[in-house]
Amino acid sequence: MSWRAQISRHIQELRFLACDTSQHSHGLRTWFRKNYEELKMLNPRTPFVYREAEEMDPFVYARYAFLLMRRLGKGRASVCA
Repeated sequence: MSWRAQISRHIQELRFLACDTSQHSHGLRTWFRKNYEELKMLNPRTPFVYREAEEMDPFVYARYAFLLMRRLGKGRASVCA
C-alpha cells in the first residue's frame, strides 16, 4: 500500500504554509496542487490545510496524536508540544 494511503494512520493533520508569490515557495505550491486530490481521496478524514501569506518561508506542520506537532522546512525540523 502506498505511503499516501497510510497518512491518516499516523498523522491527524497536515498544514502547508507558503508565500503566494515568491519563487522559494514555488515547489511547495506546485506539490500541494498536484497531490491534494489524491491525498484527500485516500485520507478523507485527515485535514490537509494550505495557507498563503506574503514573505513567508515555506514549511509544513504535521500534527500527531496527543497534540504533538512537528514543523518541517528549510532543512530544519522542530517539535512543538
